[in-house]
Amino acid sequence: MVVPCQFSVQVRVDADCNGKAPGNSGKEHLMSDNNVTKWEKLIAIATLAQAVVVLFSLTLIQRQLSLQTDQLKLQTNEARRQTRLASAANFQALAALAIPLNLEEAKNSEIERLWLAGSAGFKKDVKITDEQVKKEQYRALLSTWMIFYENMFYQHSHRLLADEVYGPWDKDLKDFVEDYLVEDYWTRVRDSYHKQFRNHVDQILREKPAPTPEPTPKNGRRS
Repeated sequence: MVVPCQFSVQVRVDADCNGKAPGNSGKEHLMSDNNVTKWEKLIAIATLAQAVVVLFSLTLIQRQLSLQTDQLKLQTNEARRQTRLASAANFQALAALAIPLNLEEAKNSEIERLWLAGSAGFKKDVKITDEQVKKEQYRALLSTWMIFYENMFYQHSHRLLADEVYGPWDKDLKDFVEDYLVEDYWTRVRDSYHKQFRNHVDQILREKPAPTPEPTPKNGRRS
């Protein structure tokens, strides 16, 4: 009688509550940590890239605004320059019209006599003397030169005449005011001129030296 050989092999399997082997659990946990770390890196890189893009966009916008501001300033300055040129051209055109009229009045005694008679209402009892005519002719001549000087002053004040060009003319104006008794007529005609030019002439008159009295001879009569 053959007795079968019986043997048994004891196999021990340790499992967790989910039925998974403990070795696999540690491996999966490590893989999970690696995945989280990669995602965090990607998110950080994406956030940094977004910040760089925003900063670049802000810089670009600021640059565009700066360029637009500079362009606007250039346009404004050009508009002001054109306005200044137009104003100076108009002023010079008016002076060119006024000077010949005043000069003709200064040259022609009959025209001056007509002006005086007309201002008196052409009354028959009003006699226009030669002295009156000469005084008005002299006033017209002074006005002719003052209009010329005013035009030069205006061009210079609007930076259309260089200092070295205007300087001699301004010196000539001061000599003219001091030598030709402008103060005797200035009160009458002052408001006919530009405000800045009026102030300039006022300053010249204030600085005008007082006339030196002529010496009296021993016999008591002036020469």
